[in-house]
Amino acid sequence: MYQAVEAIYRNGHFEPLESFDWTENEHVLILRLPALSITPQPPHVGGARGSMKGLLSSVDEFIARKEQEKRLEEQ
Repeated sequence: MYQAVEAIYRNGHFEPLESFDWTENEHVLILRLPALSITPQPPHVGGARGSMKGLLSSVDEFIARKEQEKRLEEQ
């Protein structure tokens, strides 16, 4: 059986962040994950502002293209 337990490494020991029911001397495997996978951060979009200007279509253009696509599929 596999069980994931989140822990923090402090003072040379792993401190679980939740309780677990393991037996003494039980063999475990520890995987180290990057900090971002444990505590995700919101994406920074400030630098992308305006970079897609003029490249995105309007809703009307999108609908027109979809209708054209449907007509081509029906043929």
